[in-house]
Amino acid sequence: MAVSFMKLEPAGELTAEEAELLDLVEPLRRDQRRRRAQMHADRLGWEERILAMEKGIVMLAKRGQAAEGITELERILTANPPTGVSAAEIADFFERQRPSLIEALLTILRQIHASLEQVFKINGLIFDGVPFNLTIENNGRKHLFAILPDVDGIEVMDENSVSTKFDAEDGPMLLNLMARARDSLQGGNLLAIEEDEAIEEDDDED
Repeated sequence: MAVSFMKLEPAGELTAEEAELLDLVEPLRRDQRRRRAQMHADRLGWEERILAMEKGIVMLAKRGQAAEGITELERILTANPPTGVSAAEIADFFERQRPSLIEALLTILRQIHASLEQVFKINGLIFDGVPFNLTIENNGRKHLFAILPDVDGIEVMDENSVSTKFDAEDGPMLLNLMARARDSLQGGNLLAIEEDEAIEEDDDED
């Protein structure tokens, strides 16, 4: 009874009794390996889901700094751990992943937030070479930009008529470059996309 049957290994030719015992143990060993593999897969899946919780982490972070947002997320998960995940596993995960989570969160917060529909619309306007305006809101202030797609990049002019040329090919690239260039846009929300009718009318007259 004191022997761990999970560690039994044949040492040579088996007697009938030993073979019978091994036949009884082998299904248990297979079941143990299956359960361990499933637990490992569940843990990896849970960690991947946490790393993918972009929207939830951003909402937490808007109430404070990035590190505080991650700490708050850890507190919530520890208080209500997902099925099959222990508090110790949660603590181990955050101990290992905290720097990466904070850096990923900071990257997200620096971006200009836009919906998929908005991104598709910007992509279409850039592809067609149509001038358009973007309204971006951040910290209660609205910023208006005139966007002029060109063959060698995209020209962006702000409300002060300061123009910048960005080497961008699509909507996400343009928004990321704009956020990097202007601290006032980091973490802002894209409110509106409007085709620049004034520029289109000038083109028609020409």
